[in-house]
Amino acid sequence: QIVEYTPSKDMYHFRWPVEEAYKLLKCKMGIDKFSGKSVLAVKQDFFAKILMFNLTSMLIAPIDEQLEVKIKNDKHDYKVNRTRALAKMKEFGILLFFKDSINYIIERLHKLFFIRPTQIRLNRSFQRKKDRKKFQFAFAYQPIS
Repeated sequence: QIVEYTPSKDMYHFRWPVEEAYKLLKCKMGIDKFSGKSVLAVKQDFFAKILMFNLTSMLIAPIDEQLEVKIKNDKHDYKVNRTRALAKMKEFGILLFFKDSINYIIERLHKLFFIRPTQIRLNRSFQRKKDRKKFQFAFAYQPIS
C-alpha cells in the first residue's frame, strides 16, 4: 500500500530554521562566491565560511540566553541579529586564531552581539498580493561587505 505524504503546517515550521540558515549562508555570507577557480581555492573558501558561520552560532548562544532573561518585561522576545553578528565575525573572527587574549576578543564580540537585538514576532501571517511585480533579485538580501 502506497501512503501519500502531505506536509502540514507543523512540519513546515521545522524546516524554517534550515531555510533561514541557507539564506544567511548564500545571501549574506556569499558561500557560492569564491576567491579562486581551483578545487583547493573553492574548498578553502567554502569551509572557511562554514567555520565562521558555526563559530558565530556558538558565540551567539549565550547572548540569546542573556537577552531572554534581561528583556522579560518587554512585549516581544529578542534574539541576536545574525546578519550583524556575521559581519562582526568577518571583522574580528580571524583574531580568535592569532591573539593570545582570546577571552578579551570573545567578550568584545559578545558586547557587539548584545547591541541592537532583533524582535521575535510569533504567529505572523500576511495575505500575499497577487499583483506583485517580479524582480530579478531580492533587494533586501545584500551580502555582508
